[in-house]
Amino acid sequence: MAGHSARPRLRWKDDAEATAEAWQEWLERNFSRFEVGEVAVEEAVDEQELRVDWTLAQREEDVLGDETSLRASRPLGPVSQPFTLPPESRFTPVWFAYGDRDEVEVTVRWPEGWELDVVPSAASFDHEVGAFAAAAEVDEASRRLTFRRRFDVHDSVFGGRDKYAALRQLFGEAEKSDAQELVWVRR
Repeated sequence: MAGHSARPRLRWKDDAEATAEAWQEWLERNFSRFEVGEVAVEEAVDEQELRVDWTLAQREEDVLGDETSLRASRPLGPVSQPFTLPPESRFTPVWFAYGDRDEVEVTVRWPEGWELDVVPSAASFDHEVGAFAAAAEVDEASRRLTFRRRFDVHDSVFGGRDKYAALRQLFGEAEKSDAQELVWVRR
């Protein structure tokens, strides 16, 4: 996270250990179907940047299944379409508190005996109002996948039907992409 998005979580707790514990609890709530571990938090207060890394492992009680899935946009996604009004019916500008950027990088390794069954389609949208990109890189030989997702809203005020229509399309593309899951099956 960077800028305004990071600000509420920078120096979130009194010390590094308490901050890591708070992130651990937050991640466990957001990934309730998985074991969360190895939480590492890097704060760059002057740059207003925050990086949180962690590991996820399938819960022991779920290992007996023959399929597992993960929505790779989490924990910052999935995005849902907030702009349901058609452009011809919108007469006032859309206001955000600030422009924003969300970036997620997920690296997944899976055990021998499993194979990747479904990979989200790559997505891309770029306009003056914002941008969205999502893509997966798969290395079957090492049983590793890296998924990268970036969602940008470039400004805080969007007036006019054309900008509103583009903003609506941006969120629609993100919603469509974020609805896709990664799926693995046992061979």
